[in-house]
Amino acid sequence: MYLRKCIFPVILLSFAACSPGWQFHSAQSGDSLPKGLYDFLITFEKATLEHDTTALLQLMDADYRKQQYEDLLQGRTGQFFHEFYCGEQFNGKGYDCLAFDLIDAISRLEVHGGGDSYNVVYMVQSEGIIIKATWTVTVKHIGKEVIYGMYGAVG
Repeated sequence: MYLRKCIFPVILLSFAACSPGWQFHSAQSGDSLPKGLYDFLITFEKATLEHDTTALLQLMDADYRKQQYEDLLQGRTGQFFHEFYCGEQFNGKGYDCLAFDLIDAISRLEVHGGGDSYNVVYMVQSEGIIIKATWTVTVKHIGKEVIYGMYGAVG
């Protein structure tokens, strides 16, 4: 298990480095990210690996959570997260959704944007399937507080 967790990011970065169109930013170190955003993404990654649905729901953009999780899916947590962790398979074999409870690796590849939103690109693995998932992080200013929220696909 330890070996897989250490080798997975190296393999992912090797694949990505050989793939046309991939540009790497300082997404891993957080050097070029606002501290609040960096901390938010670290919390998201940890909650994903721990399959902590309570923490993840709190990290979702409030409007997105209301629209998708509460209204559309009527609080069906399993379905919500199964649909959230979807993307193009890295091997080029199409679009897939991952088994959320079996996600065993997540690696941040890109973060770009600024102002009221950022796009984040991750590689996520579950049951040997690796996807490239792109989500939006919303940025809301309430007084002096900055609130970040994950925003995925709609519908």
